[in-house]
Amino acid sequence: MASSVSSLAPGPKYVNVRSRDVFLVSLLYSKASLAFLCLIGLCSALNTALFVNQLGQSGPLCAFNNYLPYGNPTIRESSMPIVYYCRFLEFSVPITFLQLVLCILALFFGLNRRSMLFFSAYCFLWMMLFHGFIFFIFLYFLNYEKLIREVFSALLDHVLKVDTEFCQAMEPSLHCRMPNGTSSDIIADKCHTARLHHSQPLAPDCVQYSTAYLIDRTWLVAVALQYAFVIAVGIYATARAIVRYRRKRSYEKAKLKPNSARAPTNLIVEASSNCPSAVTL
Repeated sequence: MASSVSSLAPGPKYVNVRSRDVFLVSLLYSKASLAFLCLIGLCSALNTALFVNQLGQSGPLCAFNNYLPYGNPTIRESSMPIVYYCRFLEFSVPITFLQLVLCILALFFGLNRRSMLFFSAYCFLWMMLFHGFIFFIFLYFLNYEKLIREVFSALLDHVLKVDTEFCQAMEPSLHCRMPNGTSSDIIADKCHTARLHHSQPLAPDCVQYSTAYLIDRTWLVAVALQYAFVIAVGIYATARAIVRYRRKRSYEKAKLKPNSARAPTNLIVEASSNCPSAVTL
């Protein structure tokens, strides 16, 4: 069949693939493509571990965020930076794990020549990579640690003043003190307790205790660099494959031109040799 790749020159055979799609299919099923999927899977596994660790460190901050009464529009609007940060971490863990699952599925479909499923998994994976990279770059340049620290300090001070259930709901989970100008710990003053029931020594400042890890951006830099490296490798490999394919096509066209020019001459010679001469008649 003229439109099938199986009728072409020796090489990888693909069934029911049109000639114009040979380059795309051969690129997707190449060894470099499968190695690229393995690289994405490795980065996704590392990112999942980084996000799980960061989510564990942000436990006190996110627990305080979940405790806030969102029925109050003022508190809801003020707490949005903390909400975005905690939700970002909570959603990043399953998203990076989903990237790892997509890599495994794409490798499985690719090795078993299930073209549509392989192509769908590959496209969805690339879309997630680009969106994740753009979001990480935005988050890295945003001065979020200063903003979150200021918001947390203001909200904690507000809750201590107006919330009557703070001592029962939040005080046991805050292993820190809240000093002000007149007291070394206004939480102990409000709850009328020496806070001796805590199993670990209390940190001197709740704001620093709940937000100190935000200063270290190493994990965020690591995630952003992994995304950038994966995308750069993918773009470079694709561009190089396109250049090689175009050179190969131009070389094949250059080889066909002399043969096509000699074809009419050969036909004339063959016709004259097969026809009787006018002199013999």
